[in-house]
Amino acid sequence: MIQYDSKSWLASLFTLRGLYLRRIFWSLLFIVALTTLICLLDFTFNVIDIRLPLSEHSLMGVVLGLLLVFR
Repeated sequence: MIQYDSKSWLASLFTLRGLYLRRIFWSLLFIVALTTLICLLDFTFNVIDIRLPLSEHSLMGVVLGLLLVFR
């Protein structure tokens, strides 16, 4: 069992304890860097112009809500 202090949650967030976090750290860092690059390119050059109707956002909210409830 991993012992941690519940009052210092920020320190617990950035410690690399556990096997799974060590395995996915570099992949996760790559995805974060790639997503940041895509967002910066979109904000700078306005390359991606996707307009979604409000109904699709509502549908995704319902799907995510059901996924969280029935997990």
